[in-house]
Amino acid sequence: MLSRRITDRVIAETPPAKDKPIIIADDLIPGFRLKINRTRRLLFHAGEFRTPDGKRRVLYKALPLDSAERARELAHAHHMQLERLRNGKSAAPGRIPSALEAWQGGAALEPSLSFRQHLQDRKAAERTIAFYEDVMRLHLARFHHVPLSDVQRLDVVAEHRRISRASGPYAANAMLRLGSAIHNYCSNVLDLEVAKNVFRLAGIANVEKPKQSGIAEADLAAWFDKVAKLSPVTREIFWCGLFTGLRRESLLNLQWDDVKADHIEIRVAKGGKAARIPLTDAVRGSFSRLKQAIPLTRRFGNMLRYGQWVFPSEASASGHATDPRAPGLPSLHSLRHTFRAMCAGAGVAEIHSRLLMLHSLRGIHNQYATASAMHAQLLEAAEKVAAYIRAHLPADAEQRLTIAPIAVTKGELDAAIHDLSERAAKGQLVEPLNKWIAEQG
Repeated sequence: MLSRRITDRVIAETPPAKDKPIIIADDLIPGFRLKINRTRRLLFHAGEFRTPDGKRRVLYKALPLDSAERARELAHAHHMQLERLRNGKSAAPGRIPSALEAWQGGAALEPSLSFRQHLQDRKAAERTIAFYEDVMRLHLARFHHVPLSDVQRLDVVAEHRRISRASGPYAANAMLRLGSAIHNYCSNVLDLEVAKNVFRLAGIANVEKPKQSGIAEADLAAWFDKVAKLSPVTREIFWCGLFTGLRRESLLNLQWDDVKADHIEIRVAKGGKAARIPLTDAVRGSFSRLKQAIPLTRRFGNMLRYGQWVFPSEASASGHATDPRAPGLPSLHSLRHTFRAMCAGAGVAEIHSRLLMLHSLRGIHNQYATASAMHAQLLEAAEKVAAYIRAHLPADAEQRLTIAPIAVTKGELDAAIHDLSERAAKGQLVEPLNKWIAEQG
């Protein structure tokens, strides 16, 4: 008997037997075999088990020859049935969900209890959920219909290697991470008996190189020269990203109601938790320039239609900028890396830099330190970082960003008056007008 991986090529190209039948045993799934005679090929899975009264029985299943991958899936399911029978259990898989059912809900799990719904309830970013959707569709397909309690570590290792070759090391690791997260959710949150986590990264995860995406101090001046050429709103987005280190979603979802006298309230923070950061002079100046750059009528009209977005965009359905990019400029997330490096360069303590960047604090002792209780210290640390960044920007940087207030055209004025008249007639003007008056001070 030969032992090797049964593939479409092995099925098609192994020559017919001349004398005795050729038996090829798959090297991954016990009992999965290819039998070749002179004129016939047969693919099957078989194995023995004993009944509760001690009698020996054979469980046999013929498999299709047209697809080795499909045959492998069926052989795996049959092998799991055999293992349950060997352990004195029913051949039925029970109510443990498969990876796909655990992700989106299905026969074994209500959609309201799915892992995707769990992420949405915890205010996970839409981009994160969309990324997991792709990983589930592209890289966890092999385990879509296999109950989590039946998934074998051997199969996970084989699939990880296959994805590493076909799609790269990061995609293969993403499969492990999502599978592991789903397993832990079912085990720890839903308290299902899903056995050991076979998706664990230990021992098989590919080595990942950390992304070097921050901007060095020596390159900040050249970076600013490119930023200064952008539109008024876009360049202030990059400026605020540099001086706050905020995550992209947190920064772009800022509203004027979030801007307080000495701090900024963060509504969209990682994990759905409310947060706050100090308001430095550098960011306060950016907000002042934004109000100058956008005519009053346009700002008021934007507020009526969408809300008081700090970084408005008429091209966006939400009313605020969503993904500002510019040729030759690193992403907003790279500015978060840069801010961390600037904290180190300015000599800011790690606990302060963690709180400024809205990172979690390790250990019970550090968790007693909160942004609200340490506001004075954080404001001092943030101004220290801002001074360090300014020292590496052109001396006239903020002057170059300042523009004269944009004049309101007659067309804009007429459109604003028309909009106001319609809303006043519908009784939809009082609340936003009061907000507007309060914001203007």
